[in-house]
Amino acid sequence: MTTHTSSFLAGSQRWPRWAGWLCYLLALFVFIEVSLHIFYRATTGAWYWDSTPSLYVGDEVSGYTNKPNLSFRHVTPEFNVDIFTNSQGFRVSRAHEEYGYDGAPGTLRILLLGPSFAYGWGVDYEWTFGEQLRQRLAAARFGGYSGVEVLNHGVPGLPAANSLEWFRYKGRAYSPHLVMLFVYGSLDESEEPAPSPLITKVKTVWSYAKQSATIYYTGVLIGIVYRSWQGPEEGQPIEGAGRAMTNRTAFNIDDPRVTESVRLYTRFRDEVRQAGSRLLIVHFPLPYVVHPEDLSRWVLHGVTNVRQQIQFNREFCSFLVRQGIACLDLTDQLMEAAKHSRERLYYWLDIHWTERGNVTVAQIVSDYVMKIEIARAH
Repeated sequence: MTTHTSSFLAGSQRWPRWAGWLCYLLALFVFIEVSLHIFYRATTGAWYWDSTPSLYVGDEVSGYTNKPNLSFRHVTPEFNVDIFTNSQGFRVSRAHEEYGYDGAPGTLRILLLGPSFAYGWGVDYEWTFGEQLRQRLAAARFGGYSGVEVLNHGVPGLPAANSLEWFRYKGRAYSPHLVMLFVYGSLDESEEPAPSPLITKVKTVWSYAKQSATIYYTGVLIGIVYRSWQGPEEGQPIEGAGRAMTNRTAFNIDDPRVTESVRLYTRFRDEVRQAGSRLLIVHFPLPYVVHPEDLSRWVLHGVTNVRQQIQFNREFCSFLVRQGIACLDLTDQLMEAAKHSRERLYYWLDIHWTERGNVTVAQIVSDYVMKIEIARAH
């Protein structure tokens, strides 16, 4: 027994000191990694590695689109909703409505395009902007229309340039009277369609490393320290916005990025006109503008100069109107509505509209649509 114990101790002494430290650091990393994954899950409702690819499919013209014939329960700490799409990838009710290429005679047909706000992220279909808009317009029975259809082809995360490609090759076939494009956060949009995130890429060591919650939160921490050290910076990326967005504080038509964005909206308008329809760009801000109490959290994600951002988009929208591109900026009206409501218009953690937010926006936009449609009739 003594001989066996002595042999074991002698063998253990042959392990170098660095190996013990390596095992300790590895165990510490695993503990931190697991803890951060649990924290991410608790605060977002999803695992860090889970990008919910089951919601989307690749598309040959727009890069990706909504998965057809989808029935999905979307659960987060802030909402629990059901999502349905039809065979064409439109967001629909539980009845899975299908749409023909031509609407019924006398029916105002609106095609809704844009990212997740158009899609109705975070609410059941009945509370989406599109359905709330349809109900309000149908109840008003204005302009001689016997009915209203809103075809919701919002696709979460899809840039405006990608939506334009989808409209050019597919959307125009649905013969809409009005095409409504949602743009949030900033009217600054790239003219080039973004590549599909669903395209299979060669796996590299870094692509696997980015699945680490430790690396993710380390990057967030470095960003916070860097921003606090450097201070506000024009063109600085804003994280957590759900789209590529930067701080833009001064509208200048000679700015190359502004010029590029104007070209995009001009092309969009021209394509919609050629299809015999009209384009309306609807712009609205992110939650920290409407709910100022959120700003302390958003500052950590790169948000600076909020008043200048508001002015940038106000001037941009006005410029588009002068160019014959209909643009409706909802910022001031949403800020005013939030002052008179105890209910939040945006979720606190998630960036999207609550049921109350969708209802409020639908009311503002329906009033605008009725006004322009009545004016056209006369």
